Amino acid sequence: MAELVDALDSGSSRGNSVDVRVILAATYTGAAMPCSDSVALVANGAIQDYTFIEKILRNFEFVIAVDGGLQHCHKMKIMPDLILGDLDSIDQNLIKTYSQVPIKRFPTEKNETDLELAIQWAFEEGANEITLLAALGKRTDHSIYNLHLLRRYPGRVNIETESEYTFALVNNTHIPCKVGQTISFFPLGCVSGVSSKGLKWELDNVELNKDFMSISNICLANPVELTIKDGDLICCLHKSK
Repeated sequence: MAELVDALDSGSSRGNSVDVRVILAATYTGAAMPCSDSVALVANGAIQDYTFIEKILRNFEFVIAVDGGLQHCHKMKIMPDLILGDLDSIDQNLIKTYSQVPIKRFPTEKNETDLELAIQWAFEEGANEITLLAALGKRTDHSIYNLHLLRRYPGRVNIETESEYTFALVNNTHIPCKVGQTISFFPLGCVSGVSSKGLKWELDNVELNKDFMSISNICLANPVELTIKDGDLICCLHKSK
């Protein structure tokens, strides 16, 4: 279980041929994942409010620091249950500070990003749902890549920030929300047959594409119902103030 520490001493996808699936299949001898519905991955993106994100992390029983995400954990005085990645974004002295934490290390030259591998590992270990923190910001390429990771795992992986939840939607779905919450839908491609029930500006069998998206819509019902005939959507649900 991830615990708060009162005091501590002070990669991108490259298109290479290293197959890390063999490494993922290796036996993991570190901490067992105690709760498959309570897994958080701390990436190396932006965090605006460490106090707020720390409170979010208190709700998770298993926390993985993904490469440079260890620096975020250190600033929040969070002891992760696992450090995973190629470790090219972490100061080696900081790694020594967490010598008691198991490390799952991968080659620097690989086809997958560290966050991608962390998601794969967590699901292979039995996770049902995963929350990504610090998965946006800093680098645009990584942010876009991580949005596509949501599309790979609709309903199972979400990104949480200080101000919103971001996740992927397919087929027919109900979105829990509060009346008055701001919600947006945008495609990473072309999505057809999109209909809604419970929005201020309803969608009626429309196509969402680069020319038309639903930005800053308003929830008028809980839940909002959405139907998608073909494709998938990225949904951003802004937290209530």
